[in-house]
Amino acid sequence: MAKSKIVYEKGSIPQGSRVVIVVSQGSAPVQPTTFCAMPDVVGKSQGAALEAISRAKLRTKVVYEYHETVRKGAVTAQLPPAESDIAAGSETLVLVSSGQAVNPRLATTLPDVVGMSEVEAIGVLEAAGLSPQVMREYNASVAAGVVASQLPDVLSNGGVEPKSKVGFWVIVAILALALLAGGLYLNHIKATESDPVAAQAVVPTVIGLKLDEATKKIEDAKLVVGTITKVDATSDAPKTGDVASSNPGSGTKVAQGSKVDLEVVKVQASTPVKENITLPDVVGQRENTAIGTLKYKGFSVNVSTKADGDVEKGRVISQTPNAGTSIAAAAEVTIVVSTGPKPVATVGVPDVVGLTKAAAGKLVTAAGLTLNSSTSSSDKVAKGSVISQTPNVGTMVEKGSAVTVIVSTGPDTTSGSNTQSTP
Repeated sequence: MAKSKIVYEKGSIPQGSRVVIVVSQGSAPVQPTTFCAMPDVVGKSQGAALEAISRAKLRTKVVYEYHETVRKGAVTAQLPPAESDIAAGSETLVLVSSGQAVNPRLATTLPDVVGMSEVEAIGVLEAAGLSPQVMREYNASVAAGVVASQLPDVLSNGGVEPKSKVGFWVIVAILALALLAGGLYLNHIKATESDPVAAQAVVPTVIGLKLDEATKKIEDAKLVVGTITKVDATSDAPKTGDVASSNPGSGTKVAQGSKVDLEVVKVQASTPVKENITLPDVVGQRENTAIGTLKYKGFSVNVSTKADGDVEKGRVISQTPNAGTSIAAAAEVTIVVSTGPKPVATVGVPDVVGLTKAAAGKLVTAAGLTLNSSTSSSDKVAKGSVISQTPNVGTMVEKGSAVTVIVSTGPDTTSGSNTQSTP
């Protein structure tokens, strides 16, 4: 039976996928003096990518992940983006395809966790069914402990089969062979003045559009989206998520297939949401995951703790308001987190052997315990004194436990024993 295929829409990603978050360590103790450009390795084989990065005097960390459309061993994404200027010797990151997963995986929305704390980011990604992986780097422009970047990135994650550079050149080769063999005339390619063989395209106007709209418009013009850079909102580009500029600019004539780099206004996580939101159920989740889930929805979170022997330490016992309640996104949600079973108070059993019953009772009560007693005749212990006790002296018992003593009634004056219980 053929394996069912799941189509991942733009901005979605298979559940269980790795998402690498790069957490800032603040400013480097020694400022770099030599910089180099990050090569473009997306679409290359792992070996070719590592060789190119090594030639650029950079180090590489490789992360493997299943990919529905990219062949096994090819690079699917990189960090930092191509042509970025970074300090020589810096560690870069490449995602390499492990081929298709054995079983189909459901799609989930890829969250944008850049700007969150490490704990919040991990919680949000886990809540989305993804597998976060942490890298750390020095970054003078981002506070220590805050996520500086992620891979895949929410703005550049296409979700559909990418345009393959290899596929493009295969097509070119086939066309060239066809021309040589049959003298075909490619009448649908218009020549430019500078290059009579290259096809022209005009960069469309995309400023003010959302990224997905801009991407479609660029691709319809037979161009591809290049580097996507996040920028702060300005008076000219105040709307979060809108395209602020393109390079080359609109109206520029370029060769078909050329890259168009975009600047997109950062999405502000603190932007208020007017509509009420249904409160998710976080009971039973781990504290970090619950906090990430609620903050991702826009709620503020108040955490309290409580001992609970039935709920694992670190998991949520209850939430207020209850799950399913429709409340404003900015509202506060209180979660109660288990600290594990309540500690049992224990005390040591005092030594009461040889004391009178009254004195033994006072000593046992002072220790937070209770006294039970019975009587027995004894030739060696004076009447009214304690012959023995249970538990033994020094035994640690739960506070409130009973200590049982046997009190002497003096020598046995009858032929039988004279043992009886007394309250």
